[in-house]
Amino acid sequence: MRSIRRGDLRGSLGRMDGMKRLALVLVLAAVVLPASAPAAGCRPMDCAPSGVALGHGLFAVLPQGMIGNATVVDLRSGKARWTLPGGTLNGHLLVNQAGAYLTWHDAYTGKETGSAIASGYLAGSSQDGKRAVLTTTTRKQTTFTIVTPDARCASTTSPRTGSSRSR
Repeated sequence: MRSIRRGDLRGSLGRMDGMKRLALVLVLAAVVLPASAPAAGCRPMDCAPSGVALGHGLFAVLPQGMIGNATVVDLRSGKARWTLPGGTLNGHLLVNQAGAYLTWHDAYTGKETGSAIASGYLAGSSQDGKRAVLTTTTRKQTTFTIVTPDARCASTTSPRTGSSRSR
């Protein structure tokens, strides 16, 4: 069976050249695009490497973002001082979540400074790191819970009505 039409030989040759170019573009896209995609579908806030100047000659390195450990480095000596569990680091306090258990760690000293039990997903912390923000989402609403080592308060926002109320 013949693939080129008898009466349209010139047109068929042009279409074949166009298909060759399209095939080349698709092969290049198949090679380049997967390399630029993030691994394991992780949000940049959770997985992106970062570093934070803490002050007092200390620098915190989070090579795997919130999901990995934070190493505190002494900038004078260049040596690692201690390692903290993964979490959100703001100010000089790191908030870590293991299940429903939250712990606060002082990056200056490497010591645990407080803890609390609360349900939800650790979404972030306040600028000074003293308050953790947890989220819990259902079909009808998302609850944002502000947690400190000694107290807890929550605000619920329903996306359907846009209303906000405190608990």
